[in-house]
Amino acid sequence: MIKILGYKDSDAALVQAIVSMAATLGLETIAEYVETQEIANILHGMKVDFAQGHGLHTPEPLEKLTCCSTIIAGSTSATTAAIPKLSSNAFPLSL
Repeated sequence: MIKILGYKDSDAALVQAIVSMAATLGLETIAEYVETQEIANILHGMKVDFAQGHGLHTPEPLEKLTCCSTIIAGSTSATTAAIPKLSSNAFPLSL
C-alpha cells in the first residue's frame, strides 16, 4: 500500500485510518517501501512515526550502519529506537 501512495485517494484514506487507529491505541507506526520524496512527504503529513525503504537508506551490512548502532548482528531484540524517526527532511537520497 505504501509504495503506491499518491495515486488513489482511497489508498491514502486507508493508510491514514490505520495511522489514526494506531495513535488512538498509543501505538507507533512504521511505514515500509518509502522509496520517493513524495511518499515520504505524504507519510510525514499523516504523522507516521518511522519509515524504512530504499529511498531513505540503501541496504548494507549491519556493521556499516552508523544510524542504527543499537542493533547488534544476530540479535532478535532490535527495537524502534534503532530506526530513525520520519521527519520532513528524512529523504537523503536522490533517485
